[in-house]
Amino acid sequence: RWLARAPGPLGRFGSRRVVDSGRAAVRTMPSLLVLDGALRAWAGDATDRGYLAELARRAAIDAWAATEIRRRRPRIVIASSLAARRTFAAARAVGARTVLVLDFPLLRVLHRDLDRAAAVWPERRFLQRFRAPSWAIARQEAERVLADLVIVRGAYAHALCLADGISEARLARLPERSEPGFARASATATGRLRLAGLAAARHGVDTALAAARMLGMTLVVRVGDGSEPGDLASQPGVATDGGPVDAVICPAICESYPPELRTHALPVIASPYASADGRGPDPYDSRAFAQAIATALTTVPQALPPIASLQQRLAALA
Repeated sequence: RWLARAPGPLGRFGSRRVVDSGRAAVRTMPSLLVLDGALRAWAGDATDRGYLAELARRAAIDAWAATEIRRRRPRIVIASSLAARRTFAAARAVGARTVLVLDFPLLRVLHRDLDRAAAVWPERRFLQRFRAPSWAIARQEAERVLADLVIVRGAYAHALCLADGISEARLARLPERSEPGFARASATATGRLRLAGLAAARHGVDTALAAARMLGMTLVVRVGDGSEPGDLASQPGVATDGGPVDAVICPAICESYPPELRTHALPVIASPYASADGRGPDPYDSRAFAQAIATALTTVPQALPPIASLQQRLAALA
């Protein structure tokens, strides 16, 4: 769905197909439909299994799409991360240009970030349990090599690609649109902060809770499958309602893009792993995060600098 926010032909492509983990492909091929059902049954409600099931699902879609590319022979091929290696190889064979939508965190870096966080919060199960298989890491690296254009969702992924030798000319950022429904503002101070994303270690729930308590504020969270700690909703100073808040915070410890961060009606304080500009307080330093929140609540927000035009990048491929 986020692909539909892009300007020009890419946005229209996303709007028509509602790109969501290849569901259109799953509906098209009975064998993929069976695989999808089996993977869902295997994953159940386990967050780490859900991610592994998604990796397998995307690999199957990649194989299906490669066959379609050879049959249809398009001029431009757009594919999602971890569903593009065979697709792009087929695209190269028929002379098509390739656009990679990096809609999944870079697994090699994700493992490093999770390892660091697990050493600090060893009691958080997801940080310990989820590690992608080596074939998925290799596939993701190959996809970036085969892509003529790589579309990233945020500043952290953009910086990682540059560090890995991908030129600025081959990179584009997806423009963000405001999502006002995810966080409500108030005309007066509420003494409440909303944690962006699911209340989980990867979104910095421990740092967020500590910072809110330092400021004497209530932390509003979204709980669900994979939330940690299990008793979070019943802890003092924690709320789960959808009422107004003073700011949105996200001390994420890995690449994250919770929808609540897209609000333009409230101050947003996020770590460098999740912020729009790649800057922000250290998610491992709750005191620094509390100070950043206090400063943001008394500061007029500044507009972000413009990013490279995705429409111009796509036009260059045509």
